[in-house]
Amino acid sequence: MAKYMKRNAEASSDPADYFKRPYRRVVVPEEDGTFRAEIHEFPGCIATGDTETDALAALEDVALSWLESVMAMGEVVRGDRTVS
Repeated sequence: MAKYMKRNAEASSDPADYFKRPYRRVVVPEEDGTFRAEIHEFPGCIATGDTETDALAALEDVALSWLESVMAMGEVVRGDRTVS
């Protein structure tokens, strides 16, 4: 996880601020008919749902928890990721 994070005294301490950034969200259909959504820049940040919309909605909650956990460990999310 360290290669995706960096310590930075000037970074935001509010996880919601990171949702304003253009992190890449990807939805993948699973073999069982459900969908998996993930944010590539957040390792291990994955959610599932019965539809693409459900998976993306669940991902927002999971991403907030992921950010809170990372920040509680004293790390901050890098702000220099771009959408490819």
